[in-house]
Parts: sequence; C-alpha cells; structure tokens
Amino acid sequence: MEAKYTFVFPKIKGCEDLTMQEQMAKINEEAYELQTEILSEKKSRRWILLEAMNVIHAVETLFRSMYATDAELEAAVAETMYDNQIRGYYGEQ
Repeated sequence: MEAKYTFVFPKIKGCEDLTMQEQMAKINEEAYELQTEILSEKKSRRWILLEAMNVIHAVETLFRSMYATDAELEAAVAETMYDNQIRGYYGEQ
C-alpha cells in the first residue's frame, strides 16, 4: 500500500480559493515574523518555535491550494532529501 502524505495542521477553510501568489505572500509574511523574532533583542524560544510553525502551516496551505497529490508531495520530499544528501547536509545516517 502506498504511503499517504501527512500534514501537520488541519486544512485552512477556503484554501482552495487561494492563488499561489496569495499564499506565497502569506509565507513571506510568516517568514518575516519569524525573522523579526529571531533578530529581536529579547528572543523568545517559545515565539521562535511558534513563528516557525506558522511558516510550516503556510507552506502546507500552499500545497493544499495547489491540490498537490500525495504522490507529488512524497516525490518532492524524496527529491529534496536526495539533493540535500548529495550536498552533504545530513551527515551520516
């Protein structure tokens, strides 16, 4: 049986109506909030984690708004891992 891609977060209501450009703007907004927290004088580990999760959630919403299939997402994960392994990012596994 083929594995099913698993999202971390529930689906955002109306995400099917978002364009890729609209969702990319949301990803940029969430990434900016993460950057702002990381660069803050009074960094909060809790808020850094929260803002980073917001980035992940926004990216998941992009996948859903694109109607990405399980097969496409699994292939993208495998290709990303392969590319990063070739670049030596993972160390010994």
